[in-house]
Amino acid sequence: MKLVELLRWYNLVFLLPFIGSLFLMTIQMLLGIGNDADVSTGDGEIGHDVDIGHDVSMDHDADISHDVSADTDHHIDVSGVHGHDWDLENTLLKGLGLLGFGKAPLAVIGTAFCLVWGIVGLSANQALAPVLKFPALYF
Repeated sequence: MKLVELLRWYNLVFLLPFIGSLFLMTIQMLLGIGNDADVSTGDGEIGHDVDIGHDVSMDHDADISHDVSADTDHHIDVSGVHGHDWDLENTLLKGLGLLGFGKAPLAVIGTAFCLVWGIVGLSANQALAPVLKFPALYF
């Protein structure tokens, strides 16, 4: 693929996110963004000191009384079509959880998405260009 073909509109849609993800990965590696590990070395020795203290006390006084009375009349009417309510918020959260939201930082998810988007898109454009002559057909 020549440079002129990379700069065409149908390749730029995939090339720009790919370059952006490479830029973000480089910045994250150089600056250590998202890296919370801290190692201190002195004279070839690594030392650590952990001091954990806790004091727990608990007092409780419980007085429980209850008086229950119930007068119920049940009537169940099952007729017509049985329907289900669809919980959009719960379904959306489950779908985003499959993509890694809430488990990984958003910058990592966005970088991975842009990297995969660029690689798959440029590969598809390269593979479909000889078969379909017009870019509007395979874009």
